[in-house]
Amino acid sequence: MLDEARPDLVQVSTHFSRMGRWNMEALRRGIPVFSEKPVAFGLEELAELWEAGGRGKVPFAAGQGVQGDPAFEAAREAVRAGRIGEALASYHQKSYRWGTRPESWKDRRTFPGVVPWVGVHALAWMTWILGDVFTEVAGWEGAAARPEYPACASQAGAIFRQSNGGFAMLSMDYLRPASAPTHGDERLRIAGTQGVVEVRSGEKTCALIEAGAAPRDLAPSAPPLDAFTRFAKSLLKEGPPPMESWETCRVTELAFLTQRALDEGKPVGLKTALAG
Repeated sequence: MLDEARPDLVQVSTHFSRMGRWNMEALRRGIPVFSEKPVAFGLEELAELWEAGGRGKVPFAAGQGVQGDPAFEAAREAVRAGRIGEALASYHQKSYRWGTRPESWKDRRTFPGVVPWVGVHALAWMTWILGDVFTEVAGWEGAAARPEYPACASQAGAIFRQSNGGFAMLSMDYLRPASAPTHGDERLRIAGTQGVVEVRSGEKTCALIEAGAAPRDLAPSAPPLDAFTRFAKSLLKEGPPPMESWETCRVTELAFLTQRALDEGKPVGLKTALAG
């Protein structure tokens, strides 16, 4: 089909175990891809995918960030503009309602782990806002709330060492009550040498506290576009993509390395094995 149709763009959304293979079918043909996450099923397949796309030559992006959310966009602008000084301590949260989950989530052979599935969103905004500054990670997870689903932790936490001596904490859980008004609850708090920025998805606001100034809410400088629209426009040379192909793969690599740290119960280095 790809050979006959030669589409300008392919969007891939399938089971975890097939995502990487379908992505590679398009990338090897030079067709840009927008993928569901995780973009590959493990580090080995991720390395193969990186090569299939010519090490970033074929445009490649994924729905794994928060681009398009005004509060997160405003937080990024504030941090990147130096409004809080040097970022040294941060907290990032992904909390979901459980709902109904398939049998495949009970086995790591068919489910990649809570970090590549849930935590990858936060890792995407962490690198998007703070940069690729993480050097080591340690963490823990457990399935205490739903032991019949051992492959998908009901609660997990990780702490990342930053190259500047700072740290970031990531909290992931499937403990959000079914009665909660939304499926997900995303939060971040980034503290720097000159201030603090905070986002709570439920309140849809970005709060900035600068040294010597009263707290105030921020809005992005322009109405943001969702990740898919940004990617499509970038192919038309109408703006930058939500993330470069390298960044898309790097976030996935960080997710699988973090999952390894949780699985092994010991720190894992975050140096990339992909060729940038």
